[in-house]
Amino acid sequence: MRLLLLILLTTSTLRADFIPPTRGLVLFRRDALELDADRQLLLAQNLLILARRANALENPAQRRATAQCLALALSLNPNAKATRKLALSFQKNPTQNPLFPTDHEFPLRHLVKVILFLLADPSNAEHREIAQLIIDPLTVIVPDHDIILARPKADESPRWENMIAPLNAF
Repeated sequence: MRLLLLILLTTSTLRADFIPPTRGLVLFRRDALELDADRQLLLAQNLLILARRANALENPAQRRATAQCLALALSLNPNAKATRKLALSFQKNPTQNPLFPTDHEFPLRHLVKVILFLLADPSNAEHREIAQLIIDPLTVIVPDHDIILARPKADESPRWENMIAPLNAF
């Protein structure tokens, strides 16, 4: 009996699921984002690079933050085959090592610039919401980054509710 309990506990702690973003849902309207198409594509590419970081599937919080990055990238570029392919790959093999030898500093700097741009106009509620959507996965990915430390602790955007599974599902 104890052996069976030990086996059950071990397999439940080894479970590593990656749940991709829900298809067909939209986090925000791209036309509400005052960035030209090229900048939106660059933003999507930087989110994809961040989703490929070495610890992307390390634990449930990292897997969920990765799914959020992929959802944002798909919201910015719905036709991105590479983003869909990566999400499918993570779903099929959530224990794989997604390490891609790439510098994450440039994408992170670009994301911070976009966040600051979006927050610059306090009267634009949609920009503030999109900034919060970008900040949400960064609180897990780079919790000690200045942009995270400078912001007051806030709840996650409610727009994730139907797009990304809750943490306990990962």
